[in-house]
Amino acid sequence: AELSDFAGGVRGTIRVQSNATAMARYLPEDLKSFLASYPQVRVELEESTSPETLRAVADNAADIGIYGDVIVPLDLVAKLYRIDRLALLVPEGHALASRDHVAFSDTIGLDYIGTPKGSASDTARVRSATDRGVPLRISIRTSGFDVISRMVGAGLGIAVVPESVTSIYAQSTHVKAIRLEEKWAERRLMVCIRSLDSLTPAAAAFLAHLTRDAEADMKRAA
Repeated sequence: AELSDFAGGVRGTIRVQSNATAMARYLPEDLKSFLASYPQVRVELEESTSPETLRAVADNAADIGIYGDVIVPLDLVAKLYRIDRLALLVPEGHALASRDHVAFSDTIGLDYIGTPKGSASDTARVRSATDRGVPLRISIRTSGFDVISRMVGAGLGIAVVPESVTSIYAQSTHVKAIRLEEKWAERRLMVCIRSLDSLTPAAAAFLAHLTRDAEADMKRAA
């Protein structure tokens, strides 16, 4: 019965877990174009932190995972999805708002609006503070870049967010994005699977669709 279903085209359900960056910036358009080509495929999409995503794929709770490369997967196949960069978000009128770029050390001692513990951006930020031997001041932790932007706009702290999403919220929430001059601010979004052999035809088609522009992204970043 399943083979006869595939006779009329690729069908099936794909379980995908993704971090917030891909959910907010890249996946909507990728899903739109993929489903236009494969209308009989259903995608079950769930947002999660990078460690949760990797664990779900390893435990066969998800077919495909998208995560930030600060976290390194074990025993999983990983492919490049997108080149991404982190930026510092500050309220309009903040002491740093007149700057075009800033180092992480310039923010030591300031209150941060933090992303959920274990997320790729949180891991990078905490690791950088630890390397400097200073604590990271987290005043509030929340999820969702719209909520984070509103918290920053209200003057409750600063935040590190993907540069690619700042234009969506900057004008409406009265915040400014500043280039973060740190090596860890340049990051890659990755796609992971258990193995190529484990993928259904639908999942294999979606993996190919997600990674189709990776080489072009690498050339632009270079």
